[in-house]
Amino acid sequence: MKIIKTNSKGAFFLSLIVLLVLGFMYSSKPFFTHASSGRAIDIFSQKSPSGQGINQSSGPFQPRELVALYALVTYNEYPMANMFVSFVVRGPINPSNNITIIRSAATNESGLARIDFRISLPPINPDEIVLGTWLAVAVVNIAEQKVVDTLTFEVYVTSRIVIPRCERFLETLGIFTK
Repeated sequence: MKIIKTNSKGAFFLSLIVLLVLGFMYSSKPFFTHASSGRAIDIFSQKSPSGQGINQSSGPFQPRELVALYALVTYNEYPMANMFVSFVVRGPINPSNNITIIRSAATNESGLARIDFRISLPPINPDEIVLGTWLAVAVVNIAEQKVVDTLTFEVYVTSRIVIPRCERFLETLGIFTK
């Protein structure tokens, strides 16, 4: 796994480059192919909802949780084996330290490629760096055409659920305090 960390000035330029590349991929015919061409890639995760389908969102993750991203590569609805898929995962854009993960994986006989990574918490400004909307992009070259799909997912910390009747009882036991 390759993690690129940048300062705020570098983060701006990195974000600008990612946006320009994504914009070019979606606006340029040689980069993007339509579903009618028979070429397809679908990126999704192990969460429910998984984000299956073109440019969908996945279920949320929490810090320190393992993220498994899959890419299904097909040509005329048949799975493509031994295709190299590039994955780029970008954490929330922030002024202090942006996270970008770049990985690749080959598809198996079912047309699936998989990468895993864990959402770690940095010691400084973890809320700012990790929490928020993440973007994952999968790219594959099928029959000399680049095919792209994106997936977004949220990373957040679930808050404590308090049931009013139980709150006083739990406080008397010393389980938590306000």
